[in-house]
Amino acid sequence: MPTIFNDKITVGDLVFNDLAQYPVGIVGRGWGVDVLDGWRKTPALDAPYTEIGLVDGEIPGEFFAARGKFLNVGGWVHAIDPATADTLWDLIVLGFRRNEELVLTRYESIPKFMRVRRVTEVDRIDTSPESFRWATTVKAGDPFKYALTPVTGSAGVAGQSSGGRSYPRTYPLTYTTITSGESNSVVLINAGQADSSRLIVALNGPLNKGGWRLVNETTNETIKFDIGLLSTDVLEIDFHNEVALLNGAPVTVTIIGDFFRLVPGVNVLKVYADFDPSAGFDATGYSAWE
Repeated sequence: MPTIFNDKITVGDLVFNDLAQYPVGIVGRGWGVDVLDGWRKTPALDAPYTEIGLVDGEIPGEFFAARGKFLNVGGWVHAIDPATADTLWDLIVLGFRRNEELVLTRYESIPKFMRVRRVTEVDRIDTSPESFRWATTVKAGDPFKYALTPVTGSAGVAGQSSGGRSYPRTYPLTYTTITSGESNSVVLINAGQADSSRLIVALNGPLNKGGWRLVNETTNETIKFDIGLLSTDVLEIDFHNEVALLNGAPVTVTIIGDFFRLVPGVNVLKVYADFDPSAGFDATGYSAWE
């Protein structure tokens, strides 16, 4: 049963439902996808319950994790002759390569993408010598859909003005926004209805070891790494893959706090540190939908 009709669909290098990008040898509108079953479904949940014990009933787990999502993908081909139909069949099989992550994008009102892998055979049903239908199943380990266009922002650090310091100092240090850098923040809007893990933040120094932290002020979540940054250093934090790289070298083991997500709506990100006009950060995030 068709679940889509006119939206442009891309899977890896394959482009469907777009007349301007049809491969050679197609008759009319003979190259399309009309089945994308599962796209609108929310992810299945892993819902753990524990027996209460001596009385009837169960206690639900505090957190129900979302499981990976399966999508059934199918379409049709109408070629100029049987030989071209076979060539186009090879193109589809090549496009849905085994053991390779593919980006599946649907250009709906807000274009969204998922990262998928093929998990079943690619099936072909001939409807004439020159035409056939095809179908396969893919799985997205990350079951959420993400906006194709990211939201971005850049800012300096928000913290105390550098210069004189008062001793003795009380540890752990807590920085607050006063005077210099007070308004420095990046506002990222997650336009979807799911928490988004697809966030990358790149920080540049100078940042003193032990004296800085990255905060999502909307959720009051904090992450930092027990390293310092020179003015020439760049620390990239990948919240989706939960990896931190200092000038390309992993420093994830020095983490203090935890990787957070962008909640639906407004997210205000700040880096608290001793203020230095040369220090700052760039943030790139993607809105998410179930």
